[in-house]
Amino acid sequence: MHSQSLCLACGLCCDGTLFDRANLSAEEDMTRLSGLRIGVVSNGGVSTIKMPCTAYANCACSIYPDRPHVCRQFQCRLLRRFKANQITEGDALDVIRKAIGLRDKVKEQMRSVFSEDDCNFDNFTPRLRSRWNDASSADAKASLCALFQCFAALWLCINENFRWKWRC
Repeated sequence: MHSQSLCLACGLCCDGTLFDRANLSAEEDMTRLSGLRIGVVSNGGVSTIKMPCTAYANCACSIYPDRPHVCRQFQCRLLRRFKANQITEGDALDVIRKAIGLRDKVKEQMRSVFSEDDCNFDNFTPRLRSRWNDASSADAKASLCALFQCFAALWLCINENFRWKWRC
């Protein structure tokens, strides 16, 4: 298996699971990216791509040959371990399947708890806290606890396997 195939099995860096944004370098051609329909946001002189990336569809980058420099350079911890022969293909794919399964379970529970179709991880903690404060039944609180536990399992999986540094 090639590393590109491993990435195609994953996509967590593009779908908003690992990151909420990707910082672009000053050398990046913003006009070109806009022409590719990439959602670039500028804030305080820093341009970023908001995740999930608009070019990401069906576990693939639709602009792969023209993707931004930050995307070309990024290698998650799992990919680097695979390239260094520190993890087998099968074990790497198991980690990816586990992470995707946890992500899907969290999003399913988020749809149920927050009653939204757009289940991204933006402002997860404040939304969960607000819902907790508004919960009036033991069943509602149990549902929120289950969501939090699942989210914690996903966060742990991501930080242990995909990120180089732990983020709080």
